[in-house]
Amino acid sequence: MRFLIIALCFLPVYIFSIPDRDARGNHTQNYLHLQGKIQISLSKIHYNYGDNIFLNFSVTNSGNEILRIFPVEKKFTTFQVVILDENNEKVKRSEEGDFSEEIRTKKTSIVNLAGDEVKEILLNANETYSRKLNLTRNFDLKPGKKYYVQGYFYPNFLEENVFLKSKNTAFFYIENKKDEEFVPKLPTGDLRNEGISPEETIFLFLGAEMKKNWENYFKYIDFSEYILSYDRFSRDFTESDPESKQVVLESFKRHLTETKSGILKYYKVLSVNRINPTVSRVNVYVEREQERIPSRFEYQYTLKKSEEEPTPFWKISNLIVKVRK
Repeated sequence: MRFLIIALCFLPVYIFSIPDRDARGNHTQNYLHLQGKIQISLSKIHYNYGDNIFLNFSVTNSGNEILRIFPVEKKFTTFQVVILDENNEKVKRSEEGDFSEEIRTKKTSIVNLAGDEVKEILLNANETYSRKLNLTRNFDLKPGKKYYVQGYFYPNFLEENVFLKSKNTAFFYIENKKDEEFVPKLPTGDLRNEGISPEETIFLFLGAEMKKNWENYFKYIDFSEYILSYDRFSRDFTESDPESKQVVLESFKRHLTETKSGILKYYKVLSVNRINPTVSRVNVYVEREQERIPSRFEYQYTLKKSEEEPTPFWKISNLIVKVRK
């Protein structure tokens, strides 16, 4: 009797610890959450407007048990994709989009009651089932933006609440159309006589950083004020005599060229706010990469125009940095 009571106590634990089996005694797709690995990838990061952007979507069995999945073809059901833009807004799917052309066809097929083509796939240990999806034809992607892609795999079309999320997030840029792309021209003569705007100044400033053209980079900075944005240097600068100030400034310039916050990979001007005729603020979305780890920021530059200059000549006097998730 005592043995029976102990056995009955452990019976529920034993029952719920083993995945369900089908009529033949095979394990069902419940093992997918333990062994299934979802991976998405792109062939490159930068695309021209109008290019076909193909997403490689794969499911791998990383365990020992056989995985059973039931993908639906010719319908946006089994392979689902969520795309967010750089402003964290979800991208809408195109009404005319269709993944069917990217899925291989066969002479014989199995359909469910709704007429969807389905089949049972058995994945043994280390086997992979993959599809190539055309994002361009299925999503309303705009030029001049960066996008982030997350994949969701539904192993059985009858189980809407059972899915796996990709372990990684893919991202890509779509360049501006050639007739819309803004490429600021570098001044050929004396910069003070060109009269560029605050927005153009930031374009030139960050463009010089990407090209590591530090001579051009430095000429857009009002160092006497800009250095005060950096706590590491501001105190030494304000408390130093004129000769020592030059030493601090040289150290500050070396600090800027080391780009310790990461290599500049992408930037986009978000807004320009004219405070008064001689002061403007420019908000910029910035992405950097440090040891292959990306980070996103929002920079707020303050620019001032010297009243002594006969023509507009803006210089950066302050910087506020916010980390974006």
